[in-house]
Amino acid sequence: MKYYLSDTEILNWNKRLDGSPYSVYPMSNIRNSHPHISVRQKSTSFNSPMGVDNFVSTLDPFINYNFSFSVAKNRSEFFFNLFDKVSGEVENKVIYVDQSNNEKMTDVIFTDGVISEKEVIEHTIFDKTYLRYDYKFKGKLSSIMAYIMFLEDTINYFSEIFGYNEDGTEVNLLKFPIGTIVSKSKDKSKDYLVLEYRYKKLDGKYSIDYLITEMISNGPIIKYGDVEMGYESELCYSRNSRIDDILN
Repeated sequence: MKYYLSDTEILNWNKRLDGSPYSVYPMSNIRNSHPHISVRQKSTSFNSPMGVDNFVSTLDPFINYNFSFSVAKNRSEFFFNLFDKVSGEVENKVIYVDQSNNEKMTDVIFTDGVISEKEVIEHTIFDKTYLRYDYKFKGKLSSIMAYIMFLEDTINYFSEIFGYNEDGTEVNLLKFPIGTIVSKSKDKSKDYLVLEYRYKKLDGKYSIDYLITEMISNGPIIKYGDVEMGYESELCYSRNSRIDDILN
């Protein structure tokens, strides 16, 4: 899977960098649709009007940044397993243009090495126990941007899967949780087992599809077919499975 910060995600970092000497901008990439990241640093020039700052291209700077979020305690392990599934190598590059208009590109490195400190604090909201994770980052700006992107992706996917009532009761928001037996709406004669979720982000929107496999035989031993993608709009609950539930 390809991972990258979008134009919007890059530009939104300027709100976080407000008050610092840095700003970031997406730069077009002729090789593919994934933008490069241009980092610019505030610089007062003698040629600038009084009180007006220029921003000039600079190398990927080292910064400090704090980030916090809370996860339901009983789902903490699920959250970080999900984080591992939706994170990986980042395809953006940082582009620097010197005064002679020479370009230098460096990779955006996703690494735990930018975490200087992580604190976990247990707390309760509406009778539900949560764990608050306070991250202190220290390292290259682009690496911190990448790490927080994956944390926010995980938070957004997690929110598509689980919800909570005011009394703390957990609600599974997906129609077909893992382990559900389903059929295809166009052919209800076959049963499929939901094996895993497939996560997708496009233009800032998050969606979850299903990896399914046909249950070829039933009984003491079940054989399975090939794994394929299943979309919620194309699936329905298995008629056979529901009959079995009623009989049992």
